[in-house]
Amino acid sequence: MLNYDELKTEHKNNADRFAYIDFMLRFTGTVRRSEIGTQFNLSDAAASKVLKAYNDVCPNNMRYDHSIRANSLSPDYEPLLEWGAEVALGMLANGFNKNKLSEPARTVIPYEKITSLPDQMKTETVAAITRAISGGYSVHCEYYSKSGKGLSDRELVPLEILNDGEFWMFRAYDRSENSSSRSKFKFFNFARVLSLAENSYESTSKRKEHENIKYDVDWNLEIPLDLKLHEDRCEKEREEIRIDFGLSSGVDQLFILKRAAFLWILKNKWSIDTRTTEQIATENKRLEKVNKQLGENYISNNKKDYKFRLCNLEMIEMLLEQNNSYIKLR
Repeated sequence: MLNYDELKTEHKNNADRFAYIDFMLRFTGTVRRSEIGTQFNLSDAAASKVLKAYNDVCPNNMRYDHSIRANSLSPDYEPLLEWGAEVALGMLANGFNKNKLSEPARTVIPYEKITSLPDQMKTETVAAITRAISGGYSVHCEYYSKSGKGLSDRELVPLEILNDGEFWMFRAYDRSENSSSRSKFKFFNFARVLSLAENSYESTSKRKEHENIKYDVDWNLEIPLDLKLHEDRCEKEREEIRIDFGLSSGVDQLFILKRAAFLWILKNKWSIDTRTTEQIATENKRLEKVNKQLGENYISNNKKDYKFRLCNLEMIEMLLEQNNSYIKLR
């Protein structure tokens, strides 16, 4: 397995093309002549020559699958190039970029991701999941959940990849979910997949019609969020929030459409207060009572630092109920 500089030294003009073929095989499971032609502006004949040259270097990495008219990943595949999981996911989301292959990556201006961790995600685990998305089949895995299940065996049908600004995640249909009160469509964190086995050759693993993303109610339902800067924030704090969220000076309201599936993530990421008036009154009474026992600073030290109040909670709950959503905001 080579790094990008070694690949350029050994294969010169074909280095970027070989990297692209290797990337597509490993992370999508297939590569087509037309894709190479589009990526590098090559004729069909020239793209065929590149595929042959790659196959001469890596004779065990791909085989032509007549049923899908594409070169597919061979069971004996061995990576030609070293791939980091985060780099690969970034390319799957934003397109192949040879500048990301160098160490350090070639950037237009200096750039560094603060939260990156070298071993947070296993490259082969990520590759197996993204191949399953592309190929439309399930994977068996051990997954560690924060929701109370802890470590458990799952059969998942991966559907989409996404990033919440901190973690890479994927949306999947959970065939292992037996509760009728919980959606089978869920988010999973790549880093929490602890072991995995692919099922691509099993007929039962193929994605079924009802497992497609178009049947994911919460994914396809768009919800209007009416957010108001929280009354507990002083004017200085409000102005800081306005700047962070792209609001004009003096503006206290943010209106935005988001997928219902994102609501719980946004509630936590954006510190949104979804309590009703009754819940706030009950909480304040409780804090005042405890305050008399523990001292006058108890309330100020234990109030949550909300940035926004959700002003249209009742309307959102009505929309969720009408569309048979599984999302609960309180």
